[in-house]
Amino acid sequence: MFDLVIVGASVLGAVSVATLLEQRRQRWKRLRAGRAPLAEGEVVTMTGTIRLLGEPLRAPLSGTPCALYRVVGRSASVSSPGLGTWHAAESLAVENVLARFALMTSHGEVLVDGEQIEITWPVRRVSPRRPDRELAVRLRLGFTKTQAVSLKEVAIADGATVSVRGVLHRELATSSAERDFRDARTLLVLRGHPDHPLTVSRPTG
Repeated sequence: MFDLVIVGASVLGAVSVATLLEQRRQRWKRLRAGRAPLAEGEVVTMTGTIRLLGEPLRAPLSGTPCALYRVVGRSASVSSPGLGTWHAAESLAVENVLARFALMTSHGEVLVDGEQIEITWPVRRVSPRRPDRELAVRLRLGFTKTQAVSLKEVAIADGATVSVRGVLHRELATSSAERDFRDARTLLVLRGHPDHPLTVSRPTG
């Protein structure tokens, strides 16, 4: 029945039908590629390449230039309150810091900005160790000078591929760096929220 309609239509009608079918095909293609329209206030996860919009950070233990870093301090202690009983306690402190950057995604450039952030990237010990850096970090994290503390870090560089989960906003460009985006009128921005902190993780798949 569908074939008969096309054969019996005018040339203009056939072209219109072909155009409509092509538009639908392209839409489904965008949907399959993860480029469906994004809604304001939606919680989304977007994967792309980091492009710093300013000066890099310096990871506090290694001094590595980076776009964001995570430092974890862990201290364990064992005490005996008496009568052959033992009590084990662990203190954990985490520092997540990011610079303002754009994420180059299939949707275009997406600004990543916010203070409420979690970085789920695995951390590791830094070698060679720098006692001066370690002391500054342990004090900032709330540990004492004499406390036995294990310090680990991960520094994620400009140009790395990451997945970022956050709340999507559409905003007008306000700075010169933002006006460098392909569409200077409107920006896609991922920000954190008390119920949905900005989360950076390794891409999956």
